[in-house]
Amino acid sequence: MNHEQMPTNENEIVEKGHRRLSGPELEDLVKGKKFTGLYRPPFKYIVSIDADGTLSGENNFGTKDSGRWSIDPSTGEFTVSWQNYWDANTTYGYAVEGAIHLFDIQTGNWRTSLLEGVATI
Repeated sequence: MNHEQMPTNENEIVEKGHRRLSGPELEDLVKGKKFTGLYRPPFKYIVSIDADGTLSGENNFGTKDSGRWSIDPSTGEFTVSWQNYWDANTTYGYAVEGAIHLFDIQTGNWRTSLLEGVATI
Protein backbone atom coordinates (compact mmCIF):
# COMPACT_ATOMS: atom_id res chain seq x y z
CA MET A 1 0.00 0.00 0.00
CA ASN A 2 1.32 3.47 -0.84
CA HIS A 3 0.32 7.10 -0.37
CA GLU A 4 -1.75 7.22 -3.57
CA GLN A 5 -3.97 4.43 -2.22
CA MET A 6 -4.89 6.26 0.98
CA PRO A 7 -8.43 7.54 1.45
CA THR A 8 -8.79 11.32 1.66
CA ASN A 9 -11.51 11.53 4.30
CA GLU A 10 -13.78 9.56 6.60
CA ASN A 11 -16.82 9.93 4.32
CA GLU A 12 -14.97 8.09 1.56
CA ILE A 13 -14.45 5.07 3.86
CA VAL A 14 -18.03 5.11 5.14
CA GLU A 15 -19.42 5.29 1.57
CA LYS A 16 -17.49 2.08 0.81
CA GLY A 17 -19.40 0.34 3.62
CA HIS A 18 -16.75 0.35 6.34
CA ARG A 19 -17.66 1.11 9.94
CA ARG A 20 -15.78 3.01 12.60
CA LEU A 21 -13.94 0.83 15.11
CA SER A 22 -15.09 0.87 18.71
CA GLY A 23 -12.57 1.75 21.40
CA PRO A 24 -12.05 -1.88 22.48
CA GLU A 25 -11.74 -3.06 18.86
CA LEU A 26 -9.13 -0.43 18.03
CA GLU A 27 -7.19 -1.14 21.22
CA ASP A 28 -7.09 -4.87 20.40
CA LEU A 29 -5.64 -4.05 16.98
CA VAL A 30 -2.90 -1.64 18.09
CA LYS A 31 -1.91 -2.29 21.71
CA GLY A 32 1.55 -3.82 22.05
CA LYS A 33 2.24 -3.84 18.29
CA LYS A 34 4.65 -2.31 15.80
CA PHE A 35 3.51 -0.87 12.48
CA THR A 36 4.79 0.76 9.34
CA GLY A 37 2.85 3.99 8.96
CA LEU A 38 2.05 6.35 6.13
CA TYR A 39 1.75 10.06 6.77
CA ARG A 40 1.64 13.06 4.43
CA PRO A 41 3.75 12.24 1.36
CA PRO A 42 6.62 11.52 1.30
CA PHE A 43 6.64 10.51 4.97
CA LYS A 44 6.66 6.92 6.16
CA TYR A 45 7.47 5.79 9.67
CA ILE A 46 7.75 2.88 12.05
CA VAL A 47 5.83 3.15 15.32
CA SER A 48 5.75 0.93 18.39
CA ILE A 49 2.48 1.26 20.30
CA ASP A 50 3.43 -0.27 23.62
CA ALA A 51 0.99 -1.89 26.04
CA ASP A 52 1.96 0.56 28.82
CA GLY A 53 0.55 3.57 26.94
CA THR A 54 3.87 4.76 25.50
CA LEU A 55 4.87 4.92 21.87
CA SER A 56 8.00 5.58 19.87
CA GLY A 57 8.65 6.13 16.22
CA GLU A 58 11.19 6.89 13.52
CA ASN A 59 10.42 8.23 10.05
CA ASN A 60 12.13 7.71 6.70
CA PHE A 61 14.12 10.92 7.21
CA GLY A 62 15.67 9.67 10.47
CA THR A 63 13.59 11.84 12.81
CA LYS A 64 12.62 10.05 16.03
CA ASP A 65 10.03 10.87 18.66
CA SER A 66 8.33 9.27 21.63
CA GLY A 67 5.14 9.95 23.51
CA ARG A 68 1.90 8.57 24.90
CA TRP A 69 -1.25 7.08 23.44
CA SER A 70 -4.75 6.40 24.73
CA ILE A 71 -8.08 5.19 23.40
CA ASP A 72 -11.41 6.32 24.83
CA PRO A 73 -13.34 3.05 25.19
CA SER A 74 -16.74 4.73 24.83
CA THR A 75 -16.04 6.88 21.74
CA GLY A 76 -13.14 5.07 20.05
CA GLU A 77 -11.08 8.28 19.98
CA PHE A 78 -7.39 7.40 19.57
CA THR A 79 -5.13 10.15 20.94
CA VAL A 80 -1.38 10.36 20.46
CA SER A 81 0.85 13.05 21.94
CA TRP A 82 4.53 13.34 21.17
CA GLN A 83 7.36 14.82 23.21
CA ASN A 84 9.03 16.67 20.34
CA TYR A 85 7.93 17.79 16.87
CA TRP A 86 5.65 15.04 15.60
CA ASP A 87 1.98 16.01 15.32
CA ALA A 88 -0.27 15.27 18.28
CA ASN A 89 -3.74 14.23 17.12
CA THR A 90 -6.99 12.52 17.98
CA THR A 91 -8.53 10.23 15.40
CA TYR A 92 -11.18 7.62 14.65
CA GLY A 93 -10.05 4.32 13.14
CA TYR A 94 -11.24 2.00 10.39
CA ALA A 95 -9.76 -1.43 9.65
CA VAL A 96 -9.67 -1.99 5.89
CA GLU A 97 -7.79 -4.75 4.06
CA GLY A 98 -4.84 -5.08 6.43
CA ALA A 99 -4.56 -1.38 7.28
CA ILE A 100 -5.91 0.84 10.03
CA HIS A 101 -6.85 4.20 8.54
CA LEU A 102 -7.07 7.06 11.04
CA PHE A 103 -9.13 10.22 10.47
CA ASP A 104 -9.09 13.50 12.39
CA ILE A 105 -12.10 13.65 14.73
CA GLN A 106 -12.82 17.32 13.95
CA THR A 107 -12.28 17.55 10.19
CA GLY A 108 -12.78 13.93 9.10
CA ASN A 109 -9.63 14.22 6.97
CA TRP A 110 -7.15 11.36 6.66
CA ARG A 111 -4.28 11.69 9.17
CA THR A 112 -2.30 8.48 8.87
CA SER A 113 -2.54 4.76 8.20
CA LEU A 114 -0.99 1.90 10.12
CA LEU A 115 -0.04 -1.03 7.93
CA GLU A 116 0.02 -4.54 9.32
CA GLY A 117 2.90 -6.90 8.72
CA VAL A 118 6.65 -6.40 8.95
CA ALA A 119 7.52 -2.87 10.05
CA THR A 120 9.94 -1.24 7.59
CA ILE A 121 10.55 2.25 6.26
